[in-house]
Amino acid sequence: MRFKIEAFSQEFYERLYKVVKEENLIVFIGAGVSKIGGGLLWKDLAKHLAGDLLRKTWLSKSDAKILIEWAVNNPRKSISICFKKCDTPDKKTYLLERIKEYSTCKNIESVRKIYNLLLSLEAKAYITTNVGKEL
Repeated sequence: MRFKIEAFSQEFYERLYKVVKEENLIVFIGAGVSKIGGGLLWKDLAKHLAGDLLRKTWLSKSDAKILIEWAVNNPRKSISICFKKCDTPDKKTYLLERIKEYSTCKNIESVRKIYNLLLSLEAKAYITTNVGKEL
């Protein structure tokens, strides 16, 4: 059942209750949960990585500016180019360490609470783009 209604309206809660009660709920968990935990969205990660490579002088100012602009609409492309610019094992290691640091959940308790609430819905399925051993 797909429906479009204003989020958090009375009708939204009534429909959500019905879907949960009928055991037809599939929960999609995306970057918003990671963001609450202090993680970065893809576009923010891409911007940070381009800035890091600029500070290391592994990117020119003009290249960094382009990658930061692309990060908004095409973070995957921006991050891929950052990887290509890291043309030595040491540079690749540096970039991977930065990604790991940026991906670390800084407020794991908030994220766990959200996951516990979502799990309490006993949905038919859970689909997530979040990855983390902390969860």
